[in-house]
Amino acid sequence: AEDGIRDVAVTGVQTCALPICIGFSSTHNCNSITMGGVCVISVTAQGQNSGANLTGILNVSVGGANKTVTLTGVSAYYDFTLSPQNIDLGSAYVNNNLSKQLTLTNIGNKSLIIPVLTSSDPRVILSHSCGTLAPQQACVVNISSTSNSAADINATSNIATSNVSKTLAINANFVLASATLLPQVNSSFDFGLQDLNQAKTQYYSFTNTGSLDVSNVVVSAPVSTTLVNNECGTSLRAGRSCNFGVKWQPATYTDLMGTLTVASSEVTKNASLQGTVKQSIASLQSGSLTLGNVSQDRKST
Repeated sequence: AEDGIRDVAVTGVQTCALPICIGFSSTHNCNSITMGGVCVISVTAQGQNSGANLTGILNVSVGGANKTVTLTGVSAYYDFTLSPQNIDLGSAYVNNNLSKQLTLTNIGNKSLIIPVLTSSDPRVILSHSCGTLAPQQACVVNISSTSNSAADINATSNIATSNVSKTLAINANFVLASATLLPQVNSSFDFGLQDLNQAKTQYYSFTNTGSLDVSNVVVSAPVSTTLVNNECGTSLRAGRSCNFGVKWQPATYTDLMGTLTVASSEVTKNASLQGTVKQSIASLQSGSLTLGNVSQDRKST
C-alpha cells in the first residue's frame, strides 16, 4: 500500500569538548512511496573543529514499524603546531648569515597543503619542501636572515592553510665589527735607525672591540720582517686582545717599508711599518802626500 515515512528523526549525542556541538540532521523524499518503491534519506553530520567522534541514531517510522540505524563519524579537524613557536636567530656581524629551523606538525585529521611562506621583512627568508602534509606528519621549515647594515630585525610570518592561520615571530640582530691594532709600551710602527745585521723586535696588540667573536684570524708582517711570539689564535672573543712581535734584522742597506695586517672574516686592521738602516760614510781625499827628504836612520813625517 502507498504510505509515507511518517517520522524520520536523528537522535543521540556526539562526544565533543566544545560547549556547542551541532548534531546530525536528515532530509528525505519519502513522503509517499509505493510498495516495493525506494526513497532516499540523506543524513548530514554537522561537527565542529575539535576532531570529536560523532555518534547518533537514525529513527525511521513507517506505518507503525520502526527501524533504527546507528550513525558514527569524526568531525573534520584542521590544525598544526610550530616548534619553536617563535624564532630568535641570534646575533651576527653585518653581511653574515643567521639560520635556524622550525618543525611544522599536522595535528589534525585532514591533510594540509603548506603554501609558500613569506616574511614581513625581506631580509628574512623562509623555505620548505613540505607540500601536502598528512595527519600527524611533520616537516622542516628553514629560516635565514642577513643584513648589509647594523639592525635589529623583528619580522613576522603568517602561516595560513585550510582555514587555520598562525603567526610566527622572527627576531635577529646584526652589528658592526670593530678592532684596534696598536703598539705595546716602548714599541711603535717606526723601527727608527737600525744597524746592519742587528735585530730589533717590537710588539703589538690586536683587540676585538666588537660585541661578538671574530674568526679566521691571520697575522701578516712585511716580507723583510719575521713574526715572533704570536699569541693570536684563529679566533678572538669579544673584548679580548692578542699579542705578537715583529722582528726586523736588515741584511742589506734597504730601509723597511711595508704593511702589518691582522685580518679576520669580520674585520681587518692594517698599519704601515717603517725603519731606516744606518749607513757608515767614509771618504779618502784625493791628491798627493809629500814626505820630503829621507836620510838613513832618519824619518821624515
